[in-house]
Formats: sequence, C-alpha cells, structure tokens
Amino acid sequence: MAKDIPGVAVKAFESQQLALDALRALIDGGFSTEQISVVVPNPADPEQIPSEEEMEVGRMGSLEVVTDENVPFGEGISVGSTGILVPGLGAVVGGPLAVSYAHQPDAAIDELLEDLGATDEEIDEVEGAIAQGLTVVVVAAGSSRDEAQGILNKAGA
Repeated sequence: MAKDIPGVAVKAFESQQLALDALRALIDGGFSTEQISVVVPNPADPEQIPSEEEMEVGRMGSLEVVTDENVPFGEGISVGSTGILVPGLGAVVGGPLAVSYAHQPDAAIDELLEDLGATDEEIDEVEGAIAQGLTVVVVAAGSSRDEAQGILNKAGA
C-alpha cells in the first residue's frame, strides 16, 4: 500500500466569499471536505460561525467544540464535521486542522500545520494571514498539492 505523501496547499482570502468560491472549486475538483480546513480569525460577526441553535456544542479544555453531521460555512456549503473556536485564533472549521485541535487543544497552529506537512513558508503565510484577519483555506492534499494550490490561486485571482 502506498503511503500518503505530505502536501499542504494554503491560500489567504480577503473575504469569506472568495474563500467559499475556493472551497466550491476544490470540491468540484475532486477534493474531499475531510481534506479542507477553513480558518476565520477572530470573527467580528457572530453570523460567521455556527450558532448553538444550529448544532450541539461541547467543551474541551479552553476550546469550544461544535459538532454536527456537517458544519455550515456560508451559503449552501458545509465543511467536514467539526468546528472549533480557538481562543486567540478564531474559528477553525472542518478538515484536518479542526480534528487536530480537537485532539491537541493546546497546540499552536504552526505545530499542527507542520504535522500536516506544511513547509516553513506555508506556515509563515498562514500565520501572517491570520494576523491580518484574513480567511485562510488549508488543504491536506498529499500528492495532489500542486493541483489544490492551482485551484486556490485561481479562485483568489
């Protein structure tokens, strides 16, 4: 059995709408929602994250864990099965980052990205984007990293 090749594609977006467009393009391109995480840094608008009425909310340490069959992210789209509110970071919705935070609530985002196979440059890009308040899409794409990055770049153009 072939081992998965680590490969992470990342892109920061100035608006959630652009991130949603990228998300749809990734799904249309054959990527699974289990591969895609969206980071919404410290959302000022509570409408940007799922409400308690929409799904069951539990507590894990200092993290608020939101679980449902699918976590809604924007109009007509769902990502993965877990959303996490990380103090000082924001909402991490779906995919491997949310799952990693659920298992390692005290981990820093750079550690989790490194575990996914992100390069130092990609980690710096994500951290810089979050510091600027941009929405970030992270794809654990394995050997399809270049394809995923191309989709993200085209969506953000």
